[in-house]
Amino acid sequence: MPTSGTGTMTPMAGGAPGIGISAYPIPYTLLSLARFARMIGITPLHFAGASAPSTHPQVFPSGSSCGDIWPHYDWQKSDQVSHESLAYSIKDAEETLAKEVGYWPAPMWIARERQMYPRDFYREGIYQVRDVRGFPKGLNTRYGKILSGGQRAVTLIGTATVAGGTLVYQDNDGDGLYETARITMPTTVDLCEIKIYFTGMSGAQEWEIRPPRSATLIGGIYTGTFESWLFIDPDELAHYPTDDGFEAIDMSTITPLVTSVDVYRVYNDTSLASAVFQWEGNSTCGYCGGVGCSACSDIEQDGCIQVRDPEAGIVVPTPATYDVTWSASSFDVCRAPDKVELYYLTGDQSNEYLRGISCDPLSDMWAWCIIWLAIARLERPPCSCNRLKNLFDYLRVDLSNSTSAGSYFQGIDLTNNPFGTHRGEMMAWKRVKHHVGRKMSVAVI
Repeated sequence: MPTSGTGTMTPMAGGAPGIGISAYPIPYTLLSLARFARMIGITPLHFAGASAPSTHPQVFPSGSSCGDIWPHYDWQKSDQVSHESLAYSIKDAEETLAKEVGYWPAPMWIARERQMYPRDFYREGIYQVRDVRGFPKGLNTRYGKILSGGQRAVTLIGTATVAGGTLVYQDNDGDGLYETARITMPTTVDLCEIKIYFTGMSGAQEWEIRPPRSATLIGGIYTGTFESWLFIDPDELAHYPTDDGFEAIDMSTITPLVTSVDVYRVYNDTSLASAVFQWEGNSTCGYCGGVGCSACSDIEQDGCIQVRDPEAGIVVPTPATYDVTWSASSFDVCRAPDKVELYYLTGDQSNEYLRGISCDPLSDMWAWCIIWLAIARLERPPCSCNRLKNLFDYLRVDLSNSTSAGSYFQGIDLTNNPFGTHRGEMMAWKRVKHHVGRKMSVAVI
């Protein structure tokens, strides 16, 4: 939509503030659903489950075959892909890529990854915590491209409200559709750490409102503009279908939109333990003098991790205590730990993100791979629009089938493709196969 015009910019009474949402969340994905829709050319308002029938002329008309309204949940429209099934398919595609390539396509927090602490070749040694060079022992994490140890943390910056003038719905071009949501909030945190969530959801990833159309932080004031249909009250999207069938949300007014949203700082908290060492409870080494010793439970001690090789995913867990910074300490038990739990941030980052011109770290290369995989694995059609239907059908063709209508040459790429035999899976494999193996499995002794 145009970003300038003569439209009204006065706050209007919206819908419920989002507190006590009865709708259930759909899975969080690295590739947002709105970005998916934009990249394959789906009308954004219809994809959001809405239309604006009272605008004249109608904005985003829904009368054509490409004007089908997308349901939010599978049970609302049984013969069409919903946001819910699409999110599950995207999530599956992202996990498939991470498993095969060895790292996530964009940053992901990993929590409570359990690893056995490296043991010596000579099993009689019970207190060897250093390698042959005299350095602390390292170990391989499950994923490479480690960015840092730490845990996901959120801090509420404030709540933007229509009543307070910090959440404003705007019709920038005077066409009758309030297509823009503008949020202003005083803060001094990093711009890319600012995230918007439905009110009362404690910053849970599943309830994030994204992506912003634009975001700035000038003079201690955050200003973010979004497509207004991203602010449709989740309860509105969860309406049950009736005898009249599945109905679109009416965006001719801003009544379906929430009147408040939470603004959070989301960051990697390195003050929390990124390593938790564990020992089997027993009375050895005089740890508890043989009296009142732990039984049937582990002895635990906090620590931190140092990233030795970020690409290969080699980290060094170290016992430590935190007071402004982490300070090394001795093990509480006089032998090497049996296990260690790891917390870390890992994943690839786009060139645009690293250059500071985008707050979305997912590159277009990975986004397209996710799209191809996700569509190839969907079972329902997207809508009756021929352009989209042709795209979905093209990516879902099984190249391993031979029928009277035709067959496909089964080359080595098809037979060795770990993703599957659909065309979308083949296209993704051809793009990422050269990335496989960049996270090497290294023996750490």
